[in-house]
Amino acid sequence: MRRERRAFARIQLELPASLYLFEAEMNHSGSILDLSLGGCYFPFDGTLTIGEKCKLKLTVGEGLKTETMYFTGVIARTDKNGVGIQFTDTSPADQERLGTILSIY
Repeated sequence: MRRERRAFARIQLELPASLYLFEAEMNHSGSILDLSLGGCYFPFDGTLTIGEKCKLKLTVGEGLKTETMYFTGVIARTDKNGVGIQFTDTSPADQERLGTILSIY
């Protein structure tokens, strides 16, 4: 039996996002497939190094009520379909906004 290591429950939802990789100086646009207070899953076709620092731009809302949020993080896991990103240095205000978003979905 596999033990769950996540500190936060994740919600499956698809939201537009961009992933910037500091080391490679590359930007990838797409959508996240799940989100939690501690991180997200970003589909990615390629190889990334666990521990690589990144920045995630996340767009939430619809129409005129969209909001863009930015999160710094590290690549916490990889698989053949994408990467798990662990958020780092998330401010209390961003944690609260993220909690509000998760409660809506």
